[in-house]
Amino acid sequence: MKTIDSFLNRFKQIKAPDESVRKTFAQIILKRYGIEVPVSKIKVQNSAIYYNAPSVLKQDIKLNEKEILANLNQKTGSKVQRLI
Repeated sequence: MKTIDSFLNRFKQIKAPDESVRKTFAQIILKRYGIEVPVSKIKVQNSAIYYNAPSVLKQDIKLNEKEILANLNQKTGSKVQRLI
């Protein structure tokens, strides 16, 4: 007899769609820095997020990359590893 946990295990592997990861990343940046990064300038590819933002903002995001990634992965269930 199978337990309910064995049925639910397959749902643990489901990843968030790229669109939700992009929107969540934009919301995190807006909340943290008060600067809006358009979702159209964010791209998710190969467990990395590519984004276009002013250089000062990019430097600050790079300094806080671990915190931002932890927050993003927690909210979306994705496994993004880099911000580029």
